[in-house]
Amino acid sequence: MTEEDIAKMKLERIKAILKNEMTNNIFIGIDPGKKGAIAVINNLNCLSLIDCPLINNKINNKKDINIKEIKEKLEEFEPITTNTKWFAVIEKAQAMPGQGVTSMFNYGKGYGIYLGILTTLGIPFCEIRPQVWKKEFNLIKQDKAASVAKARELYPQMASKLLKTKDGRAEALLIAEYAKLYYKKERTK
Repeated sequence: MTEEDIAKMKLERIKAILKNEMTNNIFIGIDPGKKGAIAVINNLNCLSLIDCPLINNKINNKKDINIKEIKEKLEEFEPITTNTKWFAVIEKAQAMPGQGVTSMFNYGKGYGIYLGILTTLGIPFCEIRPQVWKKEFNLIKQDKAASVAKARELYPQMASKLLKTKDGRAEALLIAEYAKLYYKKERTK
């Protein structure tokens, strides 16, 4: 057996280990805010798409983010073996031109809630500006419909749940896919 053959075998073994590890890992994408969503994927499938759960606030009769339900939904995917890891990417909150003060405050509040839940559950995460993950999928200066189309292309089995009226699902799914790609890049450095 030549040195080249041995090197090829080692490379194939490393690829198999990485593939197995990636299959076991769980990636979470979060589009924060009341109209946002959470996507949970592994290397092969979309495991879950969750619209941001809301609850009636009995004091002001408005909808608030249901913190308990988000925590419980994420706990369903908690790794049960030491081989399985989970990693989340959350879209970083930032001021948007044309958004009102109340709207931005509520968005920031939701963002903080998600950061608190991720921290409480011990889920490693990174915050990402929309421009960064959108660049990965050629969605810069594209409308929300383009995000829906891209998510349907990557996950055709989820097409019936990826609606233009629920674009938070598509964006959360793309953010989860970005998390997976980011994780792979970091693992192979």
